[in-house]
Amino acid sequence: MGGSLLDARLPGCPWSFFSKRYAGQGQGMPEERRPGPAGAAFVTGRCLYHINTFATGDTALARQLLDENYIQHNLAYGTGEDAFVASVEGLAAAPVKTTVHNIRAFADGDYVFLQTVYNFAGAGDQVAFDIFRFDEDGEVAEHWDNLAALAAAPNPSGHTQTDGATEVTDLDKTEENRQLVQNFLYDVMQGHNPDKTADYFDGDTYLQHNTAIADGVSGLNAATAKNLVLYREEHGAFTARKQILNVPKLGPKAFEQCAGFLRVPDSSSPLDNTAVHPESYPAAERLLSLTGHAMADVAAGKLGDLNTQVQHMGTASLAEQCGVGVPTLRDVAAELMKPGRDPRDELPKPILRTDVLEMKDLKPGMELTGTVRNVIDFGVFVDIGVHQDGLVHISQLSNRRVRHPSEVCAVGDIVTVWVLEVDEKKKRISLTMKKPKEAAV
Repeated sequence: MGGSLLDARLPGCPWSFFSKRYAGQGQGMPEERRPGPAGAAFVTGRCLYHINTFATGDTALARQLLDENYIQHNLAYGTGEDAFVASVEGLAAAPVKTTVHNIRAFADGDYVFLQTVYNFAGAGDQVAFDIFRFDEDGEVAEHWDNLAALAAAPNPSGHTQTDGATEVTDLDKTEENRQLVQNFLYDVMQGHNPDKTADYFDGDTYLQHNTAIADGVSGLNAATAKNLVLYREEHGAFTARKQILNVPKLGPKAFEQCAGFLRVPDSSSPLDNTAVHPESYPAAERLLSLTGHAMADVAAGKLGDLNTQVQHMGTASLAEQCGVGVPTLRDVAAELMKPGRDPRDELPKPILRTDVLEMKDLKPGMELTGTVRNVIDFGVFVDIGVHQDGLVHISQLSNRRVRHPSEVCAVGDIVTVWVLEVDEKKKRISLTMKKPKEAAV
């Protein structure tokens, strides 16, 4: 290969001097490539030149950098050297110039990882993860990638898709870290052992760059909640609590922690529509039997004053027969008497406008007063009296930066909100707690 093609400096690329150092090496990759910093810089530099041909339209350089049997895994492009060169030619002929801005570049043996912001012929900024494999001659032999649109706003914790560290440290721990990541992917990301999630983190310290997830393990919990909603939308309403175990990345431990808070009105078991935890189902069934009641009485609300009956029969004796402690028995009895009860119903009622009764009455800019019904990692839900709670996203809670919605409000708070958007078809109401300059009335 000739050296002239690589002599031109790649804009913004710290590796361009390696092109001159290794240009003309037609007898295969130099010995410095494997392993060590010099070899890593060599393959990384060639990758940066490779992706920049999208912007320069340099088909000769593109062909020089590729193995003739180049394998492409992006389904939008054909495989082979000619297919890649054709894509470079196509972009060069487009009326809008393609831009390429590399953020990160790391090498590991025969592989190079890049994070880059592309804008292909004016189609919009996309953040890409590229993985390239090099052959023994130092040519790009294979490519994988994943692209996502560059988000207009940071995630709930203020991070973007591209900010953060760019330098590799602790090189002596490479093998240890590689094994750690492999285990994390298997246990957590692939859902084989989600109960181990907390084992991979130092408390709640975890920086997240996903556009929809907040920092910390709590942010991952919010993602699990999102998976639950997506599962319901795909498979329909849950008909039993135990079905929650089918939700991706929601393992037995998470089920244990959340099951008592979830109500399943359509379940064949009335207990699924109470606050009785599945662990206490045997005790609840035993208590009903001892007090002469059936499960149907729970669903029909025909248990009478079960608490008084328990006291007359002897709370301690019944608890022993049911195999639970006295406090648990009392809680079970109380919950059996009110299936379907939402504990938030006991909160102060919102102060409502008399002219706003349904979603169709809502208009963007309208000022309302409501009661905070739920506080979650990415915002708060507010009851504004239209039979559908509205969401105030964390970015709409205050003009100052908010790390978590609990810094601003709590369940039960009476708050003033303004309507941002209403989607009656999807039954979604977007609200803000930031006072507009000119709020509609």
